[in-house]
Amino acid sequence: VAVLALMPDPAHAQSAPTPTADRGYIHVDVGAQTKSQTFSTTGDFPIYDETGSFTSEVKAKSGVLLNIEGGARVWRDLFVGVAFTQRFKTTHDSAVTASVPHPLFYDMPRQASSTVPGLENTESDVHVSLSWRATVSGHFDVRLFGGPSFFNVKQDLVTAVAIQENGAPFSTVSITGGTLTRVSKSTVGFHVGADATYMFSRMIGAGILVRYSKGTADLPTGGGTVSVDAGGFEGGLGA
Repeated sequence: VAVLALMPDPAHAQSAPTPTADRGYIHVDVGAQTKSQTFSTTGDFPIYDETGSFTSEVKAKSGVLLNIEGGARVWRDLFVGVAFTQRFKTTHDSAVTASVPHPLFYDMPRQASSTVPGLENTESDVHVSLSWRATVSGHFDVRLFGGPSFFNVKQDLVTAVAIQENGAPFSTVSITGGTLTRVSKSTVGFHVGADATYMFSRMIGAGILVRYSKGTADLPTGGGTVSVDAGGFEGGLGA
């Protein structure tokens, strides 16, 4: 969380001000969002005058993020800021298992499993922060912040599977592919965090951002919803 400090108060123009004399700040950070979660969805399909079913299991991956934040001082070392965070696309696989009715006999389902690749996930967040900044030295300060977060999650889900018979006596069957549908959901949560900034000059510095955000998005699956986590632990470096 590197800070680009804005213009100082005119009353301090004759001397190099400390970071606490800033009217506001702009942060531009690049980092990563880490999370560990597994979620699954289910579906069914008509075949051979019966109903087959499948389950898709997805494991979330960490992703690279870009964080842009601006804030203004409202009283002494108290600041109000807004950050936009974009976690870039991650691609992962889904482990799919299916129960497929027999083409000749009722109530004799066969089991099949496969991997469906290419499920994409992205997330866009807006964080509104109230922060307190403390000056450690003339060039180094620490800011603690927290507030509400607004998440938008986009996730590919497996909504159908393609089945292929392996031939007589029809005791086995294969999953040859899956249909992907992109769904999205917005939700509200919270965040807390800290950043440390070292100012090289009156206008430019570099720093570190650490933030934890939390939300839950209920993605529509066609026959219901599946709850996935939004946010997570985030860290970044910037200017």
